[in-house]
Amino acid sequence: MKPNKTAIGTRLKHKRTEQNFTQSGLAAATGIAGETISRIECGAHLPSAADLLSLSLVLHCSVDWLLTGDLPGSEAFIHADKEAALLSGFRSLPCLEQDELLEMLQIKLRKIKKINSRKLFPLTLICNNTCYIFLQIPLIHIPVISKSKGSDSCTAGCGY
Repeated sequence: MKPNKTAIGTRLKHKRTEQNFTQSGLAAATGIAGETISRIECGAHLPSAADLLSLSLVLHCSVDWLLTGDLPGSEAFIHADKEAALLSGFRSLPCLEQDELLEMLQIKLRKIKKINSRKLFPLTLICNNTCYIFLQIPLIHIPVISKSKGSDSCTAGCGY
């Protein structure tokens, strides 16, 4: 199948404008000459493999999409700005810092998994006219904490 230069150019222009790039801005971000980007967009030039890779990384789309308009079933490209910033920051870290960040991520993921495996409910505790709200407390038996009328402190011995 022969690539359709006009369709590739149309998709490139669509992605470029969608992400608020000028042709010269995209040229600076990808290292591709501005004239080459212009020629690709008007269908006069077919991008090289290196150009396609640079364009796909900067525009957050797949090479397949640029060439055919089809999204692969296992789209591996990043669509969210937060994910792009996270990946960029991760790549800029030294190796030991990357390892530490991965360990922190594993801790967070285990915590979320543990929380999601239980039914969680908010708990409100009122002590000396101050309301304390604890979120994501698992549903367990909690003794009733009460304050006797006229008493200056809780009967549960919390000291308040």
